[in-house]
Amino acid sequence: MATRPRPRRSVGLVLLAATALAGGCKADDKPSSRPAAVSREAVSSAALSGAASTAEALKSATPNPSASTDAQAATRSDPGAAPATTAPCKAVGKRGQLALATQSGTFVSHILRTRGDHLFLLISSQPNARFTLLRIMRDGSTKTALGHLPGVGSPDGLWLTPDGAYTTFKRDLWRFPLAGGDAVLLAQGFSRSIAIEDGHVYGIQCGKADKKEAKTGKTDALVRAAMGGDRLAVLAKITRRSKECDYRGLAVDGTDAVLTDWPGRRLLSVSLSDGTVRVAATGHAFPRDVVMGPQDIDFATSKGLYRIAKAAVRAAPISDIGAAPAMDLADESNGLYRPAKRASPATRLSGVGATPFMDLAGDQTHYWIFQGEPYEPTESIWRLPRSGGKATKVWTFANRGAEQGTGIDAIAVDEQCVYYLQYAKSGDYFTVFARAKPE
Repeated sequence: MATRPRPRRSVGLVLLAATALAGGCKADDKPSSRPAAVSREAVSSAALSGAASTAEALKSATPNPSASTDAQAATRSDPGAAPATTAPCKAVGKRGQLALATQSGTFVSHILRTRGDHLFLLISSQPNARFTLLRIMRDGSTKTALGHLPGVGSPDGLWLTPDGAYTTFKRDLWRFPLAGGDAVLLAQGFSRSIAIEDGHVYGIQCGKADKKEAKTGKTDALVRAAMGGDRLAVLAKITRRSKECDYRGLAVDGTDAVLTDWPGRRLLSVSLSDGTVRVAATGHAFPRDVVMGPQDIDFATSKGLYRIAKAAVRAAPISDIGAAPAMDLADESNGLYRPAKRASPATRLSGVGATPFMDLAGDQTHYWIFQGEPYEPTESIWRLPRSGGKATKVWTFANRGAEQGTGIDAIAVDEQCVYYLQYAKSGDYFTVFARAKPE
């Protein structure tokens, strides 16, 4: 029996734009050697401060920068102009799940995103020691492998622009051209998450160890590179709270950047104008992706999804190691929570979304949550209003056992449908399904 797909390490809250694409390689191509497109001359050194090479690589990779369409920006109130769509989702007007595409093999990770008429799926194959980026039409008419990236393990995320797909893996930043082709290495020394906003790429540069520094005194940096070719700029220095440089979530709204410090159990806010770093919340186990809305900031932890008002974050203390939390987030019962603006117990949003086998997607009005229950007879997809309210169970799936579960992984949404992939009982292939959103 196939083992249950590994739980996602990041939360995908995504509604992405489309672009006309062409080219690519066949989905069943044999593994290739390291892509010829990778040039170390186009890669910055590990010390990225002031390095022009990273910006030059970004410039050559993206000749026509546009507004951000990454997972964080896509859930803001104004994500930018929606792309033109011509092919409706296959499931619109129909009942039940409809198959869009199948893929043979067993993969250790799956990241699914939507953009206009297309779904983009980044999968990781251990036997072939590579990642593959697939493009699937939402009407189910075509499936194309756009390119490959050598590697063993799991990539950290997938961010889309009109002409590129970005991922990070082992602190390297890579770009797949959406016109087809293998991934190109753009920069080194980044932590897991990036953000793309108004023609810029934001990331965290991991500082090198210094013998004179205490184990909790290492310094990382929030950096920004213009995709049009400017030099890399250091926006802020961040005092690390632990030995690891591991920031699982990063979001930018034009005024501030917010990031989650996984080992430090912190949510940090950085002013883009003056580099002021504020400790917005502490004491949360394993904080992951973060999403900025018009008034609030949502971030995921191992205990569920939390919400903090932007006003409270901007009023948080300027502090480093050992600072008191900006608000009381001590209630860590299972579920999704909305912290109060002042120091008071968190207000519970829902009991859904707290187990390790949980995946999130978001549109403009709702969170869509796949709630895994390894030892229960069923697992479900729930819908939770982003404005608050009761979570509603939308679809339920039979559990096949503790090891395999329902075989479902990697949920995504667009304006018409909810998408997810599910492994067959045999475990040797998966299918990408679409379901029309209920009224």
